[in-house]
Amino acid sequence: MASRSVSFSIPASELPRLKVLADASPDHLKALQDALAVEKPTVDVDALCGLIAERTGIEIGALRPIIRALWRLAIVQRGLGLSADQFVEALSAQLREVVPGKWDAGDSEGWAARQRQIASLLASEGALTAGAKAADLLLEQQLNFCRARVVTDMRPVLDERAERVQGFLPIHTLGITYHELGETRSVHIAMKYSQLAELRNQLERAERKEKLLRETLAGAGFSVIDMGAESDV
Repeated sequence: MASRSVSFSIPASELPRLKVLADASPDHLKALQDALAVEKPTVDVDALCGLIAERTGIEIGALRPIIRALWRLAIVQRGLGLSADQFVEALSAQLREVVPGKWDAGDSEGWAARQRQIASLLASEGALTAGAKAADLLLEQQLNFCRARVVTDMRPVLDERAERVQGFLPIHTLGITYHELGETRSVHIAMKYSQLAELRNQLERAERKEKLLRETLAGAGFSVIDMGAESDV
């Protein structure tokens, strides 16, 4: 039972994820929990789905929506500072208040039948909870990188009467898309040719530093959580 009153609302956009869990096969949930207990933590949810599919033999198309739904819940639970049991109990109470038509009797029955398994998955120490904790630490940063692109063009420089081209100015525009407080934003930065080399050197240096740190930590018996190519944060 929850030791304190918890109040939060469930956005309508989250209901499809919760329906996935309400419909999930109990056998799949059990196999998933066993696999998560031994899999290495990662912040790359797609990679985790692939690893779990290989380990369990469950088709990845069936696993992916379940893991993504649990991942989302694990991050929300951590943000609320609740135990798994407290969080799932409070979530179940909120689901009972959902407007009929968006969450029906069948959904409620399915959720109730799987509620204990869902709480157990969120409570167990393993790849899911460790990865969600790592993602939460990353999200504590004010800005989080999403993607980047460099556009190169030549800008003409005209005379005062705009009758003659005096030359062309090469401009490299670094476009960075990032996440801030749940919003996706972009910034565009003009760069000179020499600054491209400076940026490349800094990125290569960062790669060398991470490689060195990974090797050092692995040699000391520590595990490094993999960020992967696509991090679900």
